[in-house]
Amino acid sequence: MKTHVLASRVVVTFFATWFALDSDSQPDATLQSSKREVWADLASYGKPSGPSTEAPYPEADIWTVDDGCNVVFLNFQPPHTGIWEGEPGHGFKRGTQTLSLEAGATAGLDIFGSRQKHDLALASFSYGYMLSSVVARDHWYRGNWELRGELFGGSEFSPHDGWVAGLTPHLRYNFATDTPWVPFIDAGAGFTGTGIGRPDLNGNFEFNLQMGGGVYRFLRRDLALTMEVRYLHMSCAGMSSPNLGVNGVMGMIGVTKFF
Repeated sequence: MKTHVLASRVVVTFFATWFALDSDSQPDATLQSSKREVWADLASYGKPSGPSTEAPYPEADIWTVDDGCNVVFLNFQPPHTGIWEGEPGHGFKRGTQTLSLEAGATAGLDIFGSRQKHDLALASFSYGYMLSSVVARDHWYRGNWELRGELFGGSEFSPHDGWVAGLTPHLRYNFATDTPWVPFIDAGAGFTGTGIGRPDLNGNFEFNLQMGGGVYRFLRRDLALTMEVRYLHMSCAGMSSPNLGVNGVMGMIGVTKFF
């Protein structure tokens, strides 16, 4: 606001003086000299005393005309605002928030004691909050820590039918790459309700563990295509038997809005 008021005063003063000079009946040499004085006054308006090569205001550019006068042009562009610390890909500002909607499938694995491969169709909705500004700024792995909460659900389609729904908090690290591609790593642990039963599970309450990684491909400054792959494990930590667990590799794709 201060810059806009200042710019208005400068512009009004400049043009009023300029047209007044044009309307006066002065010789050309006197007129040109007076106009150079207007340019010089504009250049030094609000400028501290003594030599300086810096613009007098943060949003100002200094240009030098051929007679040596410094001329100030106000560009009226505000400092960087929004989700980024600079340009897209340079890392997020602390407090940036995200909303993600994704869908995909889990390819079941009969590992770690599981007797069957449980294939799942899943969808998820998540909210995220950037806990930090850019960390490790002088290293290749610079980026932001993000806390996320995910609500997911779907159904088993092989080898049997069964429902699944869960709520999982995640901790995610987003890498700053200076490009529209922003990779991340992610891990979470939460709660699951499921109708998947024997021989690998028993009961409707399970825990879930997830870990993996993915990438954002930014389509514009605040919207990204999201692609990720995670390992998913569900079991009840021995609260009932059998507790062989459900394991799989989850592939998800969707969109994320940043604000």
